[in-house]
Amino acid sequence: MPRFSIVLAALALVAPASAFAAEPAGPFYSATFATAPSKTSLIVNDHLWKCDENGCASAKPAKSRPAVMCQGLTRKLGTITAFRAGSENFDAAALAKCNGNG
Repeated sequence: MPRFSIVLAALALVAPASAFAAEPAGPFYSATFATAPSKTSLIVNDHLWKCDENGCASAKPAKSRPAVMCQGLTRKLGTITAFRAGSENFDAAALAKCNGNG
């Protein structure tokens, strides 16, 4: 019985660490634009984005679908040349739709 308690205690310590390991490092969303963003931060669909000359990024998933987030950024900052949501990179067709060309 004591061995079972030790195993449970060990699992309790390991489980939270493995949950953190599953989250991607860095921002959840990232976008690159045809022209450098003119703003350093903005709100799109109730979500904070931080921008620099390389593009914009946002830390955590939003309630909106990635395509909606992409379209919101396009309306505010212009043509997007690359967009990532989590581990998903938009392909050419998704980017065209995001930019209003598809």
